[in-house]
Amino acid sequence: MMSPVLYTDKVQLLNTLESVPLLGYSTQRDLPMIGNRRYDVGRFLTKSLNRLGLNYVDAYLMEGPVGLQGRNDEDLRPRNKGGKSRLDLSSDIFSVWRGMEDQYITGRARYVGLCNFNIEQVNAIYTRCNLKPHIVQLDINVYHMREAERQFLEEKKITVMAIYTLGPPSYTTIKGYPTLPRNAKVIKIARDHGVHTKAVLVQFLLQQKIISFLKGVSLEIQTKIYAGLQNLHLNKEEMEVLRRLEMGGYARQRDFVEHKGWER
Repeated sequence: MMSPVLYTDKVQLLNTLESVPLLGYSTQRDLPMIGNRRYDVGRFLTKSLNRLGLNYVDAYLMEGPVGLQGRNDEDLRPRNKGGKSRLDLSSDIFSVWRGMEDQYITGRARYVGLCNFNIEQVNAIYTRCNLKPHIVQLDINVYHMREAERQFLEEKKITVMAIYTLGPPSYTTIKGYPTLPRNAKVIKIARDHGVHTKAVLVQFLLQQKIISFLKGVSLEIQTKIYAGLQNLHLNKEEMEVLRRLEMGGYARQRDFVEHKGWER
């Protein structure tokens, strides 16, 4: 079962479209931000490999561009007395990325990538380091498709993976735009096909060659989504209906839910 938040059991389960590169991989681990130091990159991966009984993982991603000061390896959300994140101002993302490169070169990770990085940060790593990221995770969904960022990553031949496919935790509803699974247009399309509404949201991205990582989704809902995807194909009219729901920046994940005191 996929863990909803932490790194110890995150597994990529969406294996339904063979034509999308990297979709067939199964084990993903994130380097937590308390490990954003080059000498910790391999150590945290070793802990995961030992726990899993494996020699390598399919994907290893930096969770974010900022270092945190944890009291120990289990203190993934370190806070100061004021309740804000304990930042490690000595952390250097370029040095950390070289540690990620080491894991790829030694075969301990088949793919390495970034999560919660903005495009400027991705480009900085792309231009200054030896190995480009294979994967970049972005908050992408029907309301927030991030066309410019996706085009940039496509030009750099970096695979885009969507997180918050079903809507970001920070989203505040406004008139005519409820949470995505409750949007009347999404519901109608789902009913027309006899599938779960969340399957429609995932399929909309799949038909645009965008992989979804379903973070925080229960096994029961995952099962319904995967069942719905087996024979689901949205026609041109349905795709256009969903494209028109784009809200631009309003629907972005505005800040880290678990990390207080800093924003992307």
